[in-house]
Amino acid sequence: MPGMSYTETIGFMDMVLASLEKLRDVLEKGGVDADRLIEIVRGLRDRALDLNAKQEAHKRGLVATTAELEEVLHEAYDRASGALDTMIASVGKTSDDAKNLRRMRSNVLRERQTRKAARGKPPA
Repeated sequence: MPGMSYTETIGFMDMVLASLEKLRDVLEKGGVDADRLIEIVRGLRDRALDLNAKQEAHKRGLVATTAELEEVLHEAYDRASGALDTMIASVGKTSDDAKNLRRMRSNVLRERQTRKAARGKPPA
């Protein structure tokens, strides 16, 4: 498969199968078992089609799982951030404990901005 796409490969196999069917008699006169070649090529084509369908189903599942994960991560951050705010308020906003607690969020955000800057993206 010299750099051929899935669609190109399936199309190529379809053309080969059509030619095998069309030239079956001529090939058999030449000593070629056309039926066996058809069986082999069609079997591999069908297997490729089945595997592609399976792969596409997995892709759809991954897209759905990714969306669900993003929702959970968003809610998880919001809840953790709210818990952090509650802790800061509970220990007194100006206390040393509150300063240490606030550093958790600012350290994470600073690291995020550093990673984005390293990739050439403006900080959010």
